[in-house]
This record gives sequence, structure tokens and C-alpha cells, in this order.
Amino acid sequence: DAALAVWAGVLAEATGRDVRDEPAAGAAGGLGAALLALGARRESGAGLVRRLLGLDEALDAVAAEGGLAVTGEGSFDWQSLRGKLVTAVAGAAAERGVPCVVLAGQVSVGRREAAAAGVDAAYSVSEHAGGIEASLADPAGTLSALAEHVARRWGGSRGDR
Repeated sequence: DAALAVWAGVLAEATGRDVRDEPAAGAAGGLGAALLALGARRESGAGLVRRLLGLDEALDAVAAEGGLAVTGEGSFDWQSLRGKLVTAVAGAAAERGVPCVVLAGQVSVGRREAAAAGVDAAYSVSEHAGGIEASLADPAGTLSALAEHVARRWGGSRGDR
């Protein structure tokens, strides 16, 4: 904290812009402060990826076909609900009435919390595989098996889940 305070003072003196109280100024050891002091603008990483990948257009097509949005996360936890890409996908899907499921290595978010973020269901690779060790022994195989399970579960009529 003391080093970041000194850094903020150096930046303010060099650029004429005091960014010490700006959100993300302390990120990456003060790199965020340097970028902000030099005129960079803050943008949500999830929003940026959403825009660059054309997520809204893709979800419009999914909505027109009555499909399903599938997104993933290494660990679907409380941090996932704080602006990560998984919640951007779920929120955009919910705006269009498209159900959204999450496939994750581990899931520690409750159903109510997930639903509030627009997630209809979350599936754990490690739980489906019978444990973390089993899922790590064949990550591609266990993820494929879970994806197949989810496809069977969500591929039929929406009342069959």
C-alpha cells in the first residue's frame, strides 16, 4: 500500500492526473494507475469480450432457434458472479429468454445465486466424474462426458429437465 501511494504520487506529478482513488488503479501492482494516468479508459473485460466475440448477435440467433447458451468457468464461485464473462453470457441470454447453463470444473454457487445471475443450471465436471482426481486424470474426456450428459438433459423438450 505504501509503495502504491508513492507510485500514485509519482504518476500525479509526471502526468498532472491523480488516479489514486480510481477503481482498478492498484491492479497489477499499479499498472492500472499508470495506464489511467496516461489517459487509458476502464472497460469491463467481460463487456469487451462480449463485444469482440459478437455474443449478442450469436445469442439473437440462438433465441430465434429456441436454443441453449452454454458457458464455462474453471470454478463457478462467488467471484464468477462479480462481472466475469460467465455472468455476461448468462445475463445476455436471460435478456433474450434463452436458457443458460454453466459447465465448470467445480461449482460452489447455490442455485438461487446462480438463477439471480441468469444461470438456469450449473454442472460440475469434478462432481460428474466422481471427484477432482478423476476429472484431472482425463480433463478432456470428463468435460466431454459432462457436455454429453447436459446435451441429453437439455436437448429434448424443456419440460424434461
